[in-house]
Amino acid sequence: MAPSQDAGVAKVGNKDVWYDSDVEIQESIRKILELYSGIAPADILSHVHKVVEYAEIRDRLKQGQILVDLGCAFAQDIRQLVCDGVPAENLYGVELDERFVDLGYSLFLDREKLRPSFLVANVLEEHSDLDRLDGKVDVVYASQFFHLFG
Repeated sequence: MAPSQDAGVAKVGNKDVWYDSDVEIQESIRKILELYSGIAPADILSHVHKVVEYAEIRDRLKQGQILVDLGCAFAQDIRQLVCDGVPAENLYGVELDERFVDLGYSLFLDREKLRPSFLVANVLEEHSDLDRLDGKVDVVYASQFFHLFG
């Protein structure tokens, strides 16, 4: 399949990976990559796609690997993975405030449909409900979690 006009290519390992060059990277992230990491502005998108390729992670999860979304809030990223074919039982959402999880169910109207495991836990505590995942997680997703420290 040929890439679209808006596509670029990044080398990941020894293979070429096509990506949508229309994707926007937040200005704050772009600034860090450019000024701190020294990546040329024209190379930032390609660099990001080299580091993390969504399709690869999605496929690993489809094959049975486990993802935990720290600070999942409304769990929109978990819902995107389920929408893309990842079995919900391979996904865990962790949120400090259960109200966010409930609001996610209200927003997406899927309380009876979505069946990942949601844990209410403080990830900064030494012992919590997260202990049951010890040694079982393959992918940690923390984009909503890290924004708390910005």
